[in-house]
Amino acid sequence: MLKNIFHLSFSNSIVLITNVLNISLLSRHLTISEYGTFRQTFLPIDFLVPIVGLGVSQAIYFLLPKSDSKDKTIVNALFLVLIPSFLVFIIMNLGLSKLLSYFFNNQILIITFFWAFFMLIFQTPMQSLISVLIYEGKTKYVSIISSSISFLFTGLTFLLIYFNGELLEFIILKSLYPFILFVFYVIIVLGIYKINFKLIFSLISRKQMVYILSISWPLAIASVLNIISMQVDKLIVSYTSSPDIFAIYANGAIEVPFIAVITGAISSVIVSKMSREVKDNNMDRAYLYFKSAATNSALILFPIMIFFLMYSREFMTILYSEKYIESYIPFSIYLFFLPIRIVVFGSAFIAVGKGGLIVSRALIELLLNIILSLTLYYFIGIWGIAISSVLVVYLWSVPYNIFKISELYGISISHMFEYNKLFKIMMCALILAPSLFIVKYLTSILILNFILSAIIYFGLVLLLYYFFRIVDIKDIKNWGI
Repeated sequence: MLKNIFHLSFSNSIVLITNVLNISLLSRHLTISEYGTFRQTFLPIDFLVPIVGLGVSQAIYFLLPKSDSKDKTIVNALFLVLIPSFLVFIIMNLGLSKLLSYFFNNQILIITFFWAFFMLIFQTPMQSLISVLIYEGKTKYVSIISSSISFLFTGLTFLLIYFNGELLEFIILKSLYPFILFVFYVIIVLGIYKINFKLIFSLISRKQMVYILSISWPLAIASVLNIISMQVDKLIVSYTSSPDIFAIYANGAIEVPFIAVITGAISSVIVSKMSREVKDNNMDRAYLYFKSAATNSALILFPIMIFFLMYSREFMTILYSEKYIESYIPFSIYLFFLPIRIVVFGSAFIAVGKGGLIVSRALIELLLNIILSLTLYYFIGIWGIAISSVLVVYLWSVPYNIFKISELYGISISHMFEYNKLFKIMMCALILAPSLFIVKYLTSILILNFILSAIIYFGLVLLLYYFFRIVDIKDIKNWGI
């Protein structure tokens, strides 16, 4: 399991590093207004991917263990997401994209949206193919392909900047990325299941698609509601502000880049493992995966939160340049998501086929977020919108998740996590926080200071983990990485 997590973490890290590098380069090469347009171009895709994806990429972990004809399941799952993807592409280009550009107060989007919706066609089936490869334990393929293609596209970005490329060229380049990945993953999956390309259409079954949809729709609705809830702040800022202000807010209203790598890789592998154990009625063992994943994630996420709280200004400056220094405000607020990111609650619901519970949670979360966002925006301004997103998750989503998971797995809330160990991990991170004040003055070169501070701080954190017996060297060696 840890080898699979490592492969996914490695590939996701490479993809993330290249994405961050691309964004960093674009924020310097483009004007603030152009960069804001670039970010706005792909904002609707965040909402549309879970809608047209229909929750299929998550449902695959539940469907394949129960399927007698896996090739048929995979083919129908792909066509199930390809059909709405094409429909959305057509509808948007018939006039809806024009309405969106008016909503965002940016007429340039009428042109750029075409490429964003082209990207959507391949983004959703690509995610389903990745889920298939993860289920089959082929994470090494995912790692090699995604890393290689990411490096290739970063090189092309450098090349475009060298030749003084324009906004539309960068948008077209980004939209082609999922298409290339889709082609590679299709070839591999067809090979694994020995699916004859000529006979693919003979495997399509309306009955099979309906069955897949009956399993996946709660996950799709939950994903849509969750995305809207997490992105509603950007929608409000985009509607009420200029592309320049949106660019500054959007740059900072992110979680620390590598968090998605850690939680995403762990979630993908854990869901697969938990689903297998649930199928064999090993509920205790299934929850053990969930519980241990939370503790192991905390070892990384807790100190990351403290470090970036201390270095939020510097990080935003390094990442985007002095033009976007104000982005540190929403970034600092978003850092408070980290303590709850040690748990991917959705994996516990998906493993037992209770995706419907995620829907009710996400719906109420969305409504609360909209109400509180508008309220705090009125009293505080755009930073109040970011605060709202964090408050709703802590006051509603977390308590709901804990209570429901306790019921499903028959585990009392007091035994749900390794609370003692989590407390010790947070204390180790906090105890060393004052040392960062001293380290900040090691050198006046910003990026060098940032790197040295990170090495010293995380090195000391690791020593404290070992001193308080939170981790053991043998455990690290046994990861088999």
